[in-house]
Amino acid sequence: MANEFFLFKVMSKAVSSGKNSWDGFMFLVRSEMASRIEVYGFAWTLGIFWLVGAPLTSFFIALALVLLLLATEALNTAVEVIINRISPEISDVGKQAKDLGSFAVFCLLAINLMYFIYVIATSPRIAAWLA
Repeated sequence: MANEFFLFKVMSKAVSSGKNSWDGFMFLVRSEMASRIEVYGFAWTLGIFWLVGAPLTSFFIALALVLLLLATEALNTAVEVIINRISPEISDVGKQAKDLGSFAVFCLLAINLMYFIYVIATSPRIAAWLA
């Protein structure tokens, strides 16, 4: 009986966490143009990877990288929301916090771009076309 109650509690918590995560994703996509561009860019990336004959592992690595990018974008947005709430006036500390969040997003964008270029440059169809 205790195990059944525990399982129900865990399942309930998992559903609640999933709903909160979805709500966070929807807030991110609705409030940040950059996140929408990143999602569209990922869709284009998948199509280009398919066209150049990239291996399946490249798709999964690209998915992991874009999820890391979106997570960083979400954390950056959370910092911005908090800074705007507690310090609506322009302050040096608020600017520094926002700039650091933007830099983190930029770093992951650069990593995603480097991986995209690597996959394209090493793809079999591009290699055959260049040969």
